[in-house]
Amino acid sequence: MKEAVDLRRALISPKRFARMLARRGALYVKAGQFLATRPDLLPQAYCDELLKLTDQVEPFTWREARQILVEDLGEEPEQLFARINTRPIASASLSQVYLARTFDGDEVAVKIRRPGVETALPDQLRDARWLLRLLELSGGLPGVRGEDVHREMSAWLVEEVDFRRELAKLTQMNAAYAGARFRVPKPYPDLSSQRVLVTEYLRGVPFSELLRLARRGDSARIEKFGFNPQVLARNLIEAVLEQIFRRRLFHGDPHPGNILALEGDAIGFVDFGLVHVLDRTVQQKQSEYIEAIYRADPERIYRGLLDVMEVGDGTDLETFRAEVFEATRIWMRDAALSDSAVEGERSPIAQYMVEVLRAARRNRLYLPPSALGMYRSLLTADSVAGALGDSRALSRVGRAFFRRLRVEQIVDQVMPDKAEAWAVELWTGLMSAPESLGRLLSDLADDRFVFQVRTADSAEDRRDANLRVKLAGTAILSVGLAVLLVGALLRGAGPWILGGLGAALAGAYLGVAVLWRRLK
Repeated sequence: MKEAVDLRRALISPKRFARMLARRGALYVKAGQFLATRPDLLPQAYCDELLKLTDQVEPFTWREARQILVEDLGEEPEQLFARINTRPIASASLSQVYLARTFDGDEVAVKIRRPGVETALPDQLRDARWLLRLLELSGGLPGVRGEDVHREMSAWLVEEVDFRRELAKLTQMNAAYAGARFRVPKPYPDLSSQRVLVTEYLRGVPFSELLRLARRGDSARIEKFGFNPQVLARNLIEAVLEQIFRRRLFHGDPHPGNILALEGDAIGFVDFGLVHVLDRTVQQKQSEYIEAIYRADPERIYRGLLDVMEVGDGTDLETFRAEVFEATRIWMRDAALSDSAVEGERSPIAQYMVEVLRAARRNRLYLPPSALGMYRSLLTADSVAGALGDSRALSRVGRAFFRRLRVEQIVDQVMPDKAEAWAVELWTGLMSAPESLGRLLSDLADDRFVFQVRTADSAEDRRDANLRVKLAGTAILSVGLAVLLVGALLRGAGPWILGGLGAALAGAYLGVAVLWRRLK
């Protein structure tokens, strides 16, 4: 698909824009990293260049760091830690990190906010507004107001500079993902403050370093670290999907500098200044929407978007619907012609998601912040996976992930404690059938009804689809039997009736278990 702007006519080229931000200082680099995760705002060429920005700046002195520790925590570093290295292991735009050891023997990372950040931030944000305005006038922000981008970016940076907020989010993430296949460091609240954050130290290599080596073609160095780039790419996508769609609590800024490659190709996350909690209803709707993308079902995609989109002034739903269907048609055509992606580029399914988001923005439809954060995390993870050489990771891993998720949801609904709620939902659905029929007739009358014919499914996809239909049917049968059994118990039915219903229900549960096992 073509970019939304002719880069040859843009007054500020992607490389020049990235260099301009790098020259203007650390906070602008941070802003560039934010913009790199918004392909719905910027053309992909700009995002690719901004993704290369490294958040490394000149360190401030140990004397300044020591003073902050004393002022915020009330004691000298020697009383706070058994040992602390006075040379920083990382120096970024907003903070500096030191390696230390607690008196309990734990190895920790001590993050200290850069002096003067909070006073410099307002002035630099005013300058950023001017730069975004210039980019808008040059054609680099097609269909987007620079002021809107500035507002989002400002809110993000204000969140980043208060370590108390980050500590609260990290504590929540660490508790939620204890025992997960990816790592979230343990927080140390007694050693943290507004300007100091102490966490478990994760030994690993930042993805930013791996991407630098990958761009240089230095695969030997990556192998020397002991990492498999393709496995890392798949594990990253799996971790992001797990956070968003299973736990609804996810890292909102998976920039390469915030992701670590750990031993065994495991994934570690750091820097929790931006963490989102996805509302359960939004999560369910977006799960259905993403699954509809994998099924290439434009009507479900369109309705899934409308379920969470906020309508603005001048919203054009008809044009948006037409653009979603056209984007889906082009994507399906391209997918039928080629099942491969160019190494290092965004995956086709992610590019399609970007096109749909751009269509929404063009037609004055807006996502709530948490849903927008979901797309930012997914698309950034996809870009990182592509840069590691696996541009199909989101497609392959995502398809398998949502297949498992759908099975788990079906099985969860047939558990005995859910039977009553399921029956109520079934009754509600029957009661709303006339409304659904009316909408269908309206679509037919207005020539909006589309009968989706899919011919590109593999034999495995067809087998899984058949198994899912059987699983859903068996699940519905088990719910019906459970409801009948409860009713029989309440009415004091005889042992033969209760025994028969119980045996039938046990058989139905056994069928669910067998079908579930075949789908896993």
